[in-house]
Amino acid sequence: MKGDRINSVRTADGETVRTDAVVNCAGPGAGEVAALAGVGLPMRTTAGLLAYTGPTAVAVGRVIHAPQIHLRPDGGGRLLLHNTAADAAVSTDDDGSRIVEPGAVEAMLHLAEELYPGLRGIKVEASRIGVRVIPIDGLPVLGRSATVENLHFAVTHSGVTLCLRVAELVGAEVLGELVDELAPFRHSRLDIR
Repeated sequence: MKGDRINSVRTADGETVRTDAVVNCAGPGAGEVAALAGVGLPMRTTAGLLAYTGPTAVAVGRVIHAPQIHLRPDGGGRLLLHNTAADAAVSTDDDGSRIVEPGAVEAMLHLAEELYPGLRGIKVEASRIGVRVIPIDGLPVLGRSATVENLHFAVTHSGVTLCLRVAELVGAEVLGELVDELAPFRHSRLDIR
């Protein structure tokens, strides 16, 4: 740091890189990366259960947020399934590994079949525990830091669906433009020093 600016960044292998601007897009580690510059970024990152179906003839072309189940296309005719009740089935073992209660994936698949009866008989090919990047108030943190002149944020749970637009908007700010569209998502709303 030199005053209120990041002068350089040290990489994990010890190399020092001089910088004009830094974008914190470190996902679940965004709070820790912000702290390296002395900046507060409180997070409430959570773990969640995701299920990936085999190929299906049911065409889903967008993200669906139904009351009991969320799903989106995942390529090759596959679907990615999620519901918040399944998240409660994820716990952390004594050794730090995450485990899933038996039946949680099947319950999610059943909810998807109720929404789209054409999915009956589809199999789940894989399940994973994902990590949701969620700033403390549930909204993305995008754009300039409130306290460090050349630090910018691209921290959001919706990175997969919004990455191109976020990159366009945050990139414009990195280049010196003030993007009004980012106003509700700025770091300054968190009132952190």
